[in-house]
Amino acid sequence: MDDTYLTPPGQAIQPEEISVPKARDLVKLLRSGHLAHVVFVEARRAQDGDVVVFDIEPEVPQHLVAPIALVERIAVTFYDDDRQMPETVALRKDFPRDVPHLNLCASDYPWASLCLYAEQYDDLKLRWTAAGYVRRVHEWLSKTARGELHEGDQPLEPFIIPSALTLVLPQDLLQGASEGRELVIYRTLAQDDRVFVARWRGPRDGESPVFRTALIVTEPRVHGVIHQQPRNVEELHSVLEPLGVNLLSLLRERLRTLPADEATQAARLAIIAIIPQTRREGAQPERNEIWVFVALAQIRDIGAALGLWTLEPGGVRAVLLQPDLERRGREIVLELLGPVFELSREYAAELSGVTPGIPRIVGVGAGALGSQVINNAIRTGWGGWTIVDDDLNRPGFLGDVVT
Repeated sequence: MDDTYLTPPGQAIQPEEISVPKARDLVKLLRSGHLAHVVFVEARRAQDGDVVVFDIEPEVPQHLVAPIALVERIAVTFYDDDRQMPETVALRKDFPRDVPHLNLCASDYPWASLCLYAEQYDDLKLRWTAAGYVRRVHEWLSKTARGELHEGDQPLEPFIIPSALTLVLPQDLLQGASEGRELVIYRTLAQDDRVFVARWRGPRDGESPVFRTALIVTEPRVHGVIHQQPRNVEELHSVLEPLGVNLLSLLRERLRTLPADEATQAARLAIIAIIPQTRREGAQPERNEIWVFVALAQIRDIGAALGLWTLEPGGVRAVLLQPDLERRGREIVLELLGPVFELSREYAAELSGVTPGIPRIVGVGAGALGSQVINNAIRTGWGGWTIVDDDLNRPGFLGDVVT
């Protein structure tokens, strides 16, 4: 393999040994000679699928926006069970990592993973073809070279892709952050450990929160995904530092203000960052992106990992007069939560494109037609409704809805 390129996934095999149907289709097309701008390089076998390596010549302009080469070497892994999107990676060692539409990967992942499709694989695979795939790779590289891959009318690309774990945030998050209020996080229902709810801490909040929080607002940043997800506090500090945030100092200061009681020290810590996003350098922010990272360790252990105190036998804290700045939280593992805002009447109206305001409306009749009109209006956040309907709904009887 050329020193210009990283080693692809898997071990080299003969093309005839490929077993995954989509990989066989692609190899057949590449070796047919029907496409002048692609050349088959080799086939490989990974642990869970077949890998096809090929060279491709994108349409590269004279004045590059992104440093795409005249020839790029690509490796695509087709999985045995065909249940997930085939992964396409660029093998050039200096392939740009600051372009849009790259997949989020672990910090030690060696390749740049191309995000070729916006749709779910369950929908895509029914009409996937080898020729269509090659065309999509060629288009991705060509448009990236010209700076046209992310269209001007597309929504801003998120900085970090959220996880399946969900945190419900209050609608007045920005206002509360500016006022210095404390946000705490609770689990919702015992039977669902994937959803958490954040609310402002009140003076008589007796329930012990699952997480205490550190709330951060950064400087504006041009949109685009970071391609290596921070896995610990030190790595998150490195990501936030260019945005004007010294995370280690902020966390040390935050932990100093927390009570030393057992319930607080046994809680976890959530880091909530609010990042204003712009479409281009110097432009006005168009939206705020919210990150939520949670530490799996308890606050007592986080403070020790940040050099604020040492833990003696029996869990006793020995607070240091001067923090040990060499302790940077590398051992504090972070998990990512997917933030969503609670649904209010105002937020529903904003999502629905409805004019703000709450007209008072009387709905007379909530039958087959009226119930749908009222229900849809309420879901869009429009109107404060008084419903007049005397009908009853009996079990097993297809009548009007109960009001």
